[in-house]
Amino acid sequence: MDIELGKRAMLEVQSGDPRLFIESMFQIASKGNTIIPFKFNRLQNYMHENRTGRDYWLKFRQGGSSLYHIATDTATAMCVPNYTAAVITLSTDNGKTKERLFKHVTRFIENMPSEFKLELDMERKDAVAFSNGSQLYIGGVGSKDFARGETIHSLMVTELGSFTDSDAENVLTSSVESVVPGGKIVFETTPKTAGSYAHVFYEQCRRGEKPYSANFIPWWWAGDYSYGEGSFEALIRDRGPIEFTDEEAKLIESFPVDGIPHENRIRWRRAKLADRETDFYSEYPEDDTSCWAARTNSVFPADRIRHMTTEQREPMEVVDGALRIYKEASPMRRYVIGLDAAGGIPGGDYSAGVIQCVETGDIAAVFHGLVGGDTLARQLAEASLRYGRAMVGGERDAWTMPLMEKLEGLGISCYYHDDGKVGFPNTNTSRMQGIAALRSAISDGDFMAYDRLLIQEVANYERVTDSDTKVEKYSAPKGQHDDLCVAAQRAQQLRLSVPGQMTFNPRVQEAQMVSTYDIPRTGW
Repeated sequence: MDIELGKRAMLEVQSGDPRLFIESMFQIASKGNTIIPFKFNRLQNYMHENRTGRDYWLKFRQGGSSLYHIATDTATAMCVPNYTAAVITLSTDNGKTKERLFKHVTRFIENMPSEFKLELDMERKDAVAFSNGSQLYIGGVGSKDFARGETIHSLMVTELGSFTDSDAENVLTSSVESVVPGGKIVFETTPKTAGSYAHVFYEQCRRGEKPYSANFIPWWWAGDYSYGEGSFEALIRDRGPIEFTDEEAKLIESFPVDGIPHENRIRWRRAKLADRETDFYSEYPEDDTSCWAARTNSVFPADRIRHMTTEQREPMEVVDGALRIYKEASPMRRYVIGLDAAGGIPGGDYSAGVIQCVETGDIAAVFHGLVGGDTLARQLAEASLRYGRAMVGGERDAWTMPLMEKLEGLGISCYYHDDGKVGFPNTNTSRMQGIAALRSAISDGDFMAYDRLLIQEVANYERVTDSDTKVEKYSAPKGQHDDLCVAAQRAQQLRLSVPGQMTFNPRVQEAQMVSTYDIPRTGW
C-alpha cells in the first residue's frame, strides 16, 4: 500500500473523517463469502454524509448499518490514542450479534496492510485493546462488567427496537451518561413493536424533543433488492412484464433513479411480501410510521392504519400552534368535533379535538395543545365556526363540563345525550361504544386521517387484560398518550348520534354563520 496514502488516511481519521482509512485499509466478506475491499454502499454513504454525532437511524435489515458504525469505531480507535468506543447489543440472542461484530473487527485487523497494523495488548471476550491505549468494547445490554468505569468517547446501540422497554430505558438513562461531552452517540434499529420505548423515543427525536437527529432509510436504498425479468426468485406470475397497482405506482415515486428499473424493485417487493407477509413492513420499512409492527393486542386493524399512513401529510395551516388544518370546510358538508379536554397543566395531558366530516369520514383538522380553560374554549369555538358551526361533544368529566358551558355561552352547539344532559356519559358502556364505532369506521374505510400523531395514537391503542382483576382496559401503552384517539372515538359517536341535533340545541338558539372575529375576546 502507498505509505503516503496511508498517512493521509490516518490524519483524516484524526480530523473526524474515517472514510479514506476504512476504504483503503479494511476488507469485508461479500455475500459470496469472499474477502473484498470495504467500499461504502448507498446506506453507508448516506450515514457518513449525514451523521451529526447524535443520531437515531431507523433502517431496513441487512443494509450494512452496524458494519459501518463498527468500522468507524475501529478506525478511530486505531488512529486516536486513548480512545474508548462501546457497542451495546442484544443480550437475548445467545451472543450472536456480539460475535458477528467482533468477527468484523477481527477481519478488519487481520487483512489490513501490515505497516499500519497496531499490536493488540489484549484480546478479551468483551473488548479489543490496542497498543496506543485505545479500546473497543462490545457487550450485551445489561452486562454488569461491560465498560464499567470507562469514559466512553463513542457509544453505539444496535437494534434498539429489539430491547425490552426496561433495557432500552436503562440504556438511555445510564449508559449515555458515561459518554464524554461532545462524544458520539448512535442508535440504530429496524422497527419492531409499535408503542415500544424505542418507537416512542424515535418519535420524540423526530419532533425535536430529544438531542438526536431522527433518520429513516427505506428498503429501496439497497441496490440488490430487485429481481429482473425472468428471475426464478420472482413470483411465477411476475417473471414477465408487470403492471403496477395504484399502491405500487405511488410507491415508485420515491424510488431512486439509479439505473435499476422500477419493475425490478416491485418484483422483489411482491416476492418478499408473499414470503414475509407478517413482518415485511418492519423488516423492510417503506415509511417511518406504518413500519412499527402492530401489537398482538392492537384494537384497530393494521392494514387500514397502514393505508392511512400512505396518505399522511403536513398540515395546510397551523392555527395558534394547536389547530392543524388538512382540509378546508365545504359549504355542502357537515362537521363534528370529538373532544378530549384537559386542564392545560404543564406536564399533564393535552387537550385534543378531532374535526370530522359527517358525510365522508375525512378528518379535516385536529386540535392538539397544552391548553385549557378560557383559552381552550376560545380556540375550540373558532375551530367550530371555521367548520360550519360544528357540534362539539366530549365525555362528562371535570374538564369537559365547564368547557361545554363556556362554548355554549359563545354560541357553539354542544352534544346532548339521550338522557337530556350535555356530553357523553362517563361510563364504561359509553367508552366501549366509542371504541366500537371507531373500529367499525376504520375497518369499513369510513374514517380517513392525515395527521401523523393521530394515526400513531390509533395504531398504538391497545387492549390489555389486568392480571389480577381480569378486566379489559383500552388505552395507549404505558408512558404514551391517547388523547387524539379518544377524541376520534367521540367524533365517530357524534357522526352516528346527532343527525337531529346538527341545527338545534336546547340551550343554544339556531344561529347564522359568523366569522371567527365575532367571538368576544375581552377577558381571555
